[in-house]
Amino acid sequence: MKIGLLRFISRLIIGLFIAFIVLIGVAIVIGRTIPRELEIALVTSDPIPTLSTPSKLHLLSAVRRLQVIFTLSGDLPRLRLRPERYTFGVTMVNTQKGLLQHAIFTPRQMIPYPTLDHLYDLVWLSDGSTLQVILNPSEPDLSSVYWVRPDQAPTLWFRYQGIHNMILSPDERWIVFNGVRQGEGQDTYLYDHLTQQVRPFNPAAPTFFYEIAWSPDSQWLAAVSTNPNQPVGILIGRPSDQDRTRLIDPAQELHRSPTWSPDQQRVAFAMNNQIYVIRRDGTDLRWLNFGIPLLGQPIWLPDGQMLITEYANQMELLMIDPDHLEQAPRRLFTGNWIQILVIP
Repeated sequence: MKIGLLRFISRLIIGLFIAFIVLIGVAIVIGRTIPRELEIALVTSDPIPTLSTPSKLHLLSAVRRLQVIFTLSGDLPRLRLRPERYTFGVTMVNTQKGLLQHAIFTPRQMIPYPTLDHLYDLVWLSDGSTLQVILNPSEPDLSSVYWVRPDQAPTLWFRYQGIHNMILSPDERWIVFNGVRQGEGQDTYLYDHLTQQVRPFNPAAPTFFYEIAWSPDSQWLAAVSTNPNQPVGILIGRPSDQDRTRLIDPAQELHRSPTWSPDQQRVAFAMNNQIYVIRRDGTDLRWLNFGIPLLGQPIWLPDGQMLITEYANQMELLMIDPDHLEQAPRRLFTGNWIQILVIP
């Protein structure tokens, strides 16, 4: 009798141990598969930062109702993706010290990132290194862009006058920036890291961009000009061409938030609180009419879907199919956000 009971207890213990191991394995599998479906990084922050409302990073799934939330120890953060999934270069405002903080953020830790003296601007590269714009105290009109990697000496990329608002192409070959050339005023320029040359974005006429978007293949630019001497509209250009950029949609209203389709054939943008799509050659302008009065911030997703923002009592993040307007928008998130990134 005792032997049988002992056997039963030993088998029960072995069974529970095996079940425990199986549960751990299932948890690991779930932990590895579920995060792969979180493809939207959304940063929320109060317009007026306070200690009681910290900034947060929300990882969302556009397909499944999944969300993971992390608190960021800083205000008004700006993120840049790194090659490792869910690892970001982050720049935040320290309101108590009145300065910018730069770090590498993962769901497990935040590591401070070194910056150079006289820092004016910083752009994160995909490998976690940075391009840093430095002002020269002895020559205040001259800016220098250095490539900075932890534990390595900074490498000078190029110098120019009054560099600000740098935007990298997806392949990180091109930099578009606003600069001031002495005697010629402000203009928008392209720097080609391959040839190490700088040239105007629009060679035929000075163009100061308000917003600019690179196509996914880095072959095209869509920009919104704020030059008072030119019609407002979407400017299209190829960084590899010396030809004049084309104004594909002149209008009196201010265009906002250009975004490229995955095949680089179309550009979506916001105008008059509505979303429009136009082909790269300037034809087939379409209004994406969903019967919603206040819309903006279109973001084209790699699968052809699109994220848009509805400005109601609260901001609503919607997902739509721009090619099937009969399908109702799907609501993904409600709240106030300052940045959205699409995680490949």
